[in-house]
Amino acid sequence: MILETFRVGWRRRYEIRKNPTTTLVFAIPNCDVCEGAGKSVPAYAEAKLAGHRRGVWAYVCRWHFDRYECQLGPGTGQELVLA
Repeated sequence: MILETFRVGWRRRYEIRKNPTTTLVFAIPNCDVCEGAGKSVPAYAEAKLAGHRRGVWAYVCRWHFDRYECQLGPGTGQELVLA
């Protein structure tokens, strides 16, 4: 049973690592934009803020991901997935 659980977990991690739109993390960080406003909201992705003049990278929640017109893909952003 333990070995089968390990195999399923390994396959899942391997499939996620092959996908350039996701990244494995050990803990989901808080949204950087929400933290600036004093809120504690879990991040959805690490993304380049396209709506921002300088195109800075940040951990963003789903709401800010849409607000700043972020995208998933190489060089634009990755969805955070727990390892």
